Amino acid sequence: MARAFAAVVALLLAFPNAARAIHHNVTLLGATQCTNANVIQLARVRMNGPGENHWNNCVSLTFQNAAGVQTGVFAFHQDPPAGNGLVVGVGTAELASTPGAPPIDLIIPSSLMNPTGSVCYHGIKGNTHIPTGQGCQAVDFCVPVTQATCGCDGLPNSGKTLDRCGVCGGNGSTCGCGNGIVDPGEQCDGGACCSASCTFLPATTVCRAAAGDCDLAETCTGVSNACPADASKAAGTTCTDDGNPCTLDVCDGASTTCRHPAGNAGAVCRPAASPCDLAEACDGTSATCPADAFAAAGTPCRGAAGECDVAELCSGTGPNCPADAKQPAGTACTDDGNPCTADQCDGTSITCRHPAGNAGALCRPAAGICDLAENCNGTSAACPPDGFAPSTVVCRAASGVCDVAEFCPGSGPTCPGDSVGPAGTACPDDGNACTLDQCDGTSVACQHPPASAGTVCRPAAAPCDVAEVCDGTGGNCPGDSFLSAAIECRPAAGPCDVAEFCPGNGATWP
Repeated sequence: MARAFAAVVALLLAFPNAARAIHHNVTLLGATQCTNANVIQLARVRMNGPGENHWNNCVSLTFQNAAGVQTGVFAFHQDPPAGNGLVVGVGTAELASTPGAPPIDLIIPSSLMNPTGSVCYHGIKGNTHIPTGQGCQAVDFCVPVTQATCGCDGLPNSGKTLDRCGVCGGNGSTCGCGNGIVDPGEQCDGGACCSASCTFLPATTVCRAAAGDCDLAETCTGVSNACPADASKAAGTTCTDDGNPCTLDVCDGASTTCRHPAGNAGAVCRPAASPCDLAEACDGTSATCPADAFAAAGTPCRGAAGECDVAELCSGTGPNCPADAKQPAGTACTDDGNPCTADQCDGTSITCRHPAGNAGALCRPAAGICDLAENCNGTSAACPPDGFAPSTVVCRAASGVCDVAEFCPGSGPTCPGDSVGPAGTACPDDGNACTLDQCDGTSVACQHPPASAGTVCRPAAAPCDVAEVCDGTGGNCPGDSFLSAAIECRPAAGPCDVAEFCPGNGATWP
C-alpha cells in the first residue's frame, strides 16, 4: 500500500467588490505521512474567505528532502468548481472553498513527499487569468512532514477504522485469509487455484496433474479459484508406442491411457532378414504380423561381382542366398591386349586372369621389309626382342639393267635407299654400231648415246667394198659404199692372166 501524506494549507480568500483588489491569504497548516497500510497519501489544505475561490496557476506546493533539495512540484492550475475536490493527477487540482468550509484534502502522488523533508507553499503574482490589478499573494513558507497513523479515510487520527479488510467505518469485525469468506482485499478464500494469501494462482500453475499419457494437466486460469474440468487428450493424439508396428498408438478421447488398435496397413512389421527373405507388412486389420515368406525361385540375390563371378538366385524355399560361385576355370574373359597371355577365369577369382601362353601367336608384326615378325614363346607374357633380316637378304630387286639390288643392313628394319649402276657401266647392245651401250648413273635403263666419229660401223666385206664409219652425231651407220671401177682388185697372175678391176657398184670382183 502506498504511503500516505497529508499537507494542510489554509487559504484566506477576500473577495471585495470589483473596485478593490483580490487578495489570497494562504496558510499551509501541515503535511502528514500516514504510517499504516490501506490509506492514501494526501496533503490537507484550508482556505478561508468570502465567495468562491478561482485559482489558476496561482499557487503551488513544492516538496523538499531533508537536505532542502526540491524533489517535486504540485501546481494547482485548473479552474475548480464550487465545493471540495481531490487531485486527479500530478499537477492537476480542483480546489474551491466557501467561508466556514472545512479544510480540503488533496491526494498527493507518492513520488513527491519525502517523510523526512518538508512541503512548501509558493504564491505566484500577476496571474494572467485574474483581472488586471488583482493577483496572488507572493509568499513562500514551508512546514515539516510529520508521521501519524491515519484512519481508513486517510486522515490522521480520524477515528474511522477499517472493517473487513478495507471497508471504512463498519463494525470493526476481524477479517482474514482462510476463513472461507472472500473479504474485501481478497480475490478468493479457498480452492485449488487460490493461494495461501487469498489471491488467484497464476495461469501457469498446474492444479491437476495428468493421470496418464492421454490425460491433460489442468492449469489455473488466473481469474478463478477453481481448477478447470478434467479433460483428456483429443482422439487420435499420438501416445506411447507399444512396440508393435501393426497397432496404432493413439488416445481415444475418453481414456487417460494409450490405446493400441490394429492399424498401420503397409507398415513393415518384419524386415527382410537376408537377400532371399521378404519383408512382411501389416494388413491394417490384425495386430499380428503375417507369416514369414521367401523370395520366389530365380530371384537374383547376389549379383556377379566380377566377370569371373556368377550371379546367385534364390531357391524359393528359404531366406538364404546360395553359396557364392565362380565361372569355371578356362572360361574366356576380357582380353588384356597382350597376345602372349591367355585371357581366362581360374575358377577361384572373380577377376579375369592373364597367364603366359599362346605359343606361336604373332606378338609383333614385321615393321618393314628388313624387319622380322616376332611370335609368343608360350612361357613368357613378354614378346621376344625385335629381330631383323640378315644382310644377305635382298630387300629391293634390280628393276632394270642399270639398277642394282639392295640388301637388308642386318641391324634394322629399313631397306637402304634405291641406287643404280655407275655411269659408263656396259649394258646390253642395241645392235647399232654407231651408239654406245652403257648406264648413265641415274636411270635404271640402258642408255645408247652416239658413238665417237670414225668408229667403224660396217667393215669392208670384200676387196671392192669400203668400210663405213660413224659420224659422231647420229645414231645411224652411213649407207654401204664400194671402190671405184678404176681400182684393181686382183692383179694378173701370169702372162696369160689379166688383172681384174672392181666393178664400182659392188663389193666383189668379177
